[in-house]
Amino acid sequence: MSGTKTPSKWIFIPIIDGITYEFNTNNNDINSIKINSQELQLVDSKKEELYYDNRNNEIKKINNVFVLFGTIATSYSNKIKIELTLNPCDYIRGFIFSVNENGLNNLADIFENYIELNVSNKSFAILNRENKLNIPSTITIYVAKCDATVCINRNETEIKNVNSGVIKINGNDVSQDLLRIFRYSTQKV
Repeated sequence: MSGTKTPSKWIFIPIIDGITYEFNTNNNDINSIKINSQELQLVDSKKEELYYDNRNNEIKKINNVFVLFGTIATSYSNKIKIELTLNPCDYIRGFIFSVNENGLNNLADIFENYIELNVSNKSFAILNRENKLNIPSTITIYVAKCDATVCINRNETEIKNVNSGVIKINGNDVSQDLLRIFRYSTQKV
């Protein structure tokens, strides 16, 4: 085996209603995630950076949830649509993962008509921070594209909760009580 590293990119994956997230784990490491059946192979999934605490096959806590302010997310045509609002009261919560280059080919089936933005890791708050996180200085987000530029949503927004059945870990639903951490802003209808 050569000493070359698989090319990868750190990306932000928001957790929202209307989208299904299935985490495949092995020895508490997250190996891959399926987002509406589109698989992303993960790179650098370290035990010391667990996204959940697994004791007796029971999820006790979800760690290292990233919060991005000034954005909203919606489920649009079975894909994730992120838009900027530039309002600090709006936010979306999710995870960041290092995804290998092959997995990045599936992004068009996960995100709606997007443009890639690289933002500083200081743009994120982190909830339930567990251990020292080894993340890069920039993280990629996929924001919806309007014409040739980024969409700015000026409509009224509201905070929503993620409901049960959205996140599955090794085939098991995460409890509604634990999902309360995944509140997010979306367009008010």
